[in-house]
Amino acid sequence: MAATRPAGRTPQSAEVRPSSSRIYFSKGTLLNVWILDTTTNIGSNDEKLLKELLEIWRNIKQLKKRDDELDIRQQELQLEHRHAQLKEELNLRLSFSKLDKSSADVAAEGAILNEMLEIVAKRAALRPTSSGTELSAAVHLMSSTSATAISADGVNLMGDCGPTIYNNDESNI
Repeated sequence: MAATRPAGRTPQSAEVRPSSSRIYFSKGTLLNVWILDTTTNIGSNDEKLLKELLEIWRNIKQLKKRDDELDIRQQELQLEHRHAQLKEELNLRLSFSKLDKSSADVAAEGAILNEMLEIVAKRAALRPTSSGTELSAAVHLMSSTSATAISADGVNLMGDCGPTIYNNDESNI
């Protein structure tokens, strides 16, 4: 015996769907009307509060921007300080006679120069709008498989490379 369903159920469920969608549509329309009504009928007090809110958001945005700038400046100062320390250490090492240097001393000088180049690259990357000449020169030297660094005594510290580009217009490193 086959089960048959009553014919009344299908039309009833079909009637429920359109009526529920009409309710949602009417609620959405009422919500839109309410939003439009509240934005067009802003009282003077509401307008003052809105202006104050916008001013607060503007101030927050400016403070975040200033905080980011200060963070970048702090990182720059830390990198400059480390670069100065390395430069001082390198000058001390270069002041010794090349006859007194071991291969470990020469390797240490090369490591110092590499770290100094990394610092220049990091500092240039902090401010991408500034001149990229230093960064491109440092990246070129670091990425080449055979870079050249000659100590004051004429010792080749790292190998051979093309001409070095120096641009100290914007940097005090």
